[in-house]
Amino acid sequence: MRPAKLLSLSLLTVFTLCLQAQSSKVEVLRVGIPWSPQGISPNGRFISGTRQYEEAYFYDTETKKLHTQACQSGTSQLVFFDVSDDGTVVGKTDDGHPATYKNGNWTLLPTPSAPFGDASAVYIINSDGSRILGQVAIKPDGGKPYEVVPSLWERVGENEWKHTALPVPPKDFLNEGAPQFVSPRQMSEDGKTIVGLIINQTGKYMMQILYERQEDGSWEYSLPFLSVFCDMSKYQELKALEPDFKKMVTAKPGSQEYFQQIESYNKAFAKWDYMMKTNWLTGNEVLTLPILMSENGKYIASAWMKNTYSYEEGSMEVQKKQEYHPTLYNIKDKTFTHFPALKGYAPLGVTNKGNMICTDNIHIYIIDVSQPDKVYKMPDWIKEKYNVDIMAFLPENTKYMKSPIINGEGNLIACKYITAHPDNSLDLQDIFCVRITNDVAVEKVEQNSLKVHPNPTKGIVKIEGATPSKELRVMSMQGELLLSSQTDLLGNGTIDLTPLASGAYLIGVKGEKSTVLIKE
Repeated sequence: MRPAKLLSLSLLTVFTLCLQAQSSKVEVLRVGIPWSPQGISPNGRFISGTRQYEEAYFYDTETKKLHTQACQSGTSQLVFFDVSDDGTVVGKTDDGHPATYKNGNWTLLPTPSAPFGDASAVYIINSDGSRILGQVAIKPDGGKPYEVVPSLWERVGENEWKHTALPVPPKDFLNEGAPQFVSPRQMSEDGKTIVGLIINQTGKYMMQILYERQEDGSWEYSLPFLSVFCDMSKYQELKALEPDFKKMVTAKPGSQEYFQQIESYNKAFAKWDYMMKTNWLTGNEVLTLPILMSENGKYIASAWMKNTYSYEEGSMEVQKKQEYHPTLYNIKDKTFTHFPALKGYAPLGVTNKGNMICTDNIHIYIIDVSQPDKVYKMPDWIKEKYNVDIMAFLPENTKYMKSPIINGEGNLIACKYITAHPDNSLDLQDIFCVRITNDVAVEKVEQNSLKVHPNPTKGIVKIEGATPSKELRVMSMQGELLLSSQTDLLGNGTIDLTPLASGAYLIGVKGEKSTVLIKE
């Protein structure tokens, strides 16, 4: 902190002053439940999650209270998907109806007709709880298959909601028929940008679909990554060359000739498939799942896949090799930012600044957009940025971290930690939260007789003029105790700051005024 370092030049003759600074307090909170988090409030206060067929939960990081809701049966569809800034949860009731949950009460959301099956979902609620995004599976006609309606709910009064069905393309991106369904997954805070998933008619391909709200309130949709994935100008011509199973396999099933025809067909199909993959497909792909968008609607985060195909004449299959690295897509500018140095990392969350979080199910990593060639283990990133060792708050035998989520401001990270016995058998699973709060703090340092030297220091400092036989404390600027020792009968003492990172600290006797100390 530059102001504190300038201040330290005059600390040997201490004056009465006020030091005002932006400070960050880091809390590590163990939730007390092992089920992976699914939702996180934009203000960084709440998380929510579900253990299918067992229970759902949400946790308040301010009150440190955990609320659980038990499933009523082994076929229950109860789920808590997401949570707003005031603790309103969105999800599904035991019987599968999309709803909000607050203070122990459910409010059912309106649907085009009664939900059918288990394909309905409510994925996102914005910060003030005025907009909810999800999908409703319905079957109004018993003679037809069920359909999935991409849905937006907007609050029009207290516990009153208007349902809007988002438009669905009449044909899929291969132009071969209606898509199987569209599943909207992410929504910007202002409700004007939505990202979802579109499945082609056969179910073989899926693609991200982007919805943008126009000035008149209507919605326009696009497929921003289709041209990354393939060259549609070649599709119909190449598709027409696909081997015809009915023409190639005509023998009686089970006969020797039948199996020979099947083998011939498989070889012909593999050869054609290789031609499709190396002519129609570009070899590049934006990983479809999970669908990730920053809360401000600026970025889509994903992994950039590079696929390489190989084929040997007469083979019955095409081989594929794959490499990937993180990528950020700027929705407004329609541009990609690639992180090619970070091969093998795929994001699981993205902040409003474009920072990403990911895991290999052993460690959790932070990708800082300002350092595109470097990836941090999450504890190291927090230690470097906030001078807090989060591992000190977890069991010593913590071995794995997984299932991370992060909110848009990046001030709440929730994930699972798993401990292991010496023989590597698993012991405990629990969710923990890293909560970062920023406050403007005013520290008043009054004139006293305490002398600290050298200041600045690189290691050991000597203290004179303190109260005799008292605990001498070194604290962070947020008041967290970091080191301690004891003054002697004359009020003198020493303390070694070598374990601490460079920065500004407070040093003083417990219960008395502190002095700012600089560690170089």
